[in-house]
Amino acid sequence: MCTPFSVAIPIAKAAMCLAASVGGGSVTVLVRGAFSGEPLARMAVCASDTMAELRQKVARVAGTTRPIRLFQDGRALSGVETVAEAKLVDGAELQAAFSTCKVVATSSTDKSAKVWCAETGAKRLSLHGHGDQVMSVAWSPDGQLLLTASTDRTARLWCGDSGECVQTLSGHSSMVLTAKFSPCGEMVLTASHDRALKLWNPRSGCCIATLVGHKRQVQCGCFSPDGSQIASASDDGTVKIWDARTGRCTMTLVGHTGPVLSAVFSPDSKEVATAGQDGTARIWDAEKGTCVSVVQHDDWLRSVSYSPDGSLLATASGDGSARLWSTESGQCLQTLVGHGDWLRSTSFSADGTQLATACKDGTAKLWDVETGTCSVTLRGHTDWVRDVEFQP
Repeated sequence: MCTPFSVAIPIAKAAMCLAASVGGGSVTVLVRGAFSGEPLARMAVCASDTMAELRQKVARVAGTTRPIRLFQDGRALSGVETVAEAKLVDGAELQAAFSTCKVVATSSTDKSAKVWCAETGAKRLSLHGHGDQVMSVAWSPDGQLLLTASTDRTARLWCGDSGECVQTLSGHSSMVLTAKFSPCGEMVLTASHDRALKLWNPRSGCCIATLVGHKRQVQCGCFSPDGSQIASASDDGTVKIWDARTGRCTMTLVGHTGPVLSAVFSPDSKEVATAGQDGTARIWDAEKGTCVSVVQHDDWLRSVSYSPDGSLLATASGDGSARLWSTESGQCLQTLVGHGDWLRSTSFSADGTQLATACKDGTAKLWDVETGTCSVTLRGHTDWVRDVEFQP
């Protein structure tokens, strides 16, 4: 069961707090269970060890083969190569987030969201409570909570195990088109038809900040994986980059010739990929704001997503296909055809071996990235499937 938001919710379902102390060129790490707070193990880590080696040690202690992500003070340590570079000081605390199963969630204009087994396609859970179309669905970093956005002007948080609604975020004056967690799960970002983005405390349900600057509705918003920036895409044809701490707009990306429907940061937070009604997906340098690559479909592009290692870009189009592109060469490596209508969304699995697609035909499909074959079709929604996301 999920803990109500009146009680502190642990960042990871099987997460652990790591208390670190430095001495003699090594770090002694105390691994604590997030629920019980009891120490599980102590481990000695050399300052010269890589963060990958530290994640492997944590995974062994946790007894999981799932990807481990480490955070410090609300920021992902994705750009840190070694334990020494993390600059851990006496009493420093890290959080390690991972999930224990492989499932996928979908949202639909039938006013529901659903959770499915990614291996068999069996429906595990249906979420009902929104008063109108559910436009997006997203997992918390630990895979414990689901976040939905709706044209009923709210976003909701749900227990991923029971389907219980544990929080409703109300404050937008028009439909909410997307909602996303920050990388550490301590904030929620919503994007709305009212031209604004809002930052929320998911525990209290209180709005922390409102980001205003777009001239038309904001189609989507997302955090960079390192948690330092926010990207927003709008019908005004621009993408804006915001400082996640101050809420200040630091850059506006101009190049699309129509509404921009999707924006996402690369796994290393150094690039932003965007997709628009002009049929193009563009990759931008997130620091300089320059467009470094463009790919083209035959119709509107409605979604763009990076593979976990950043080597592939997936696009979903109104032409009924999804495509996989090499981010290095810009070459189309796979064209995924099988849906009967517009594609709305794409999502890679955490291991990068599968791609999920959501379609106006009322289905979602799971594809093998290497072969381009469809492995599972998810059927159960009674209207468009607007969004799809693998559990992290």
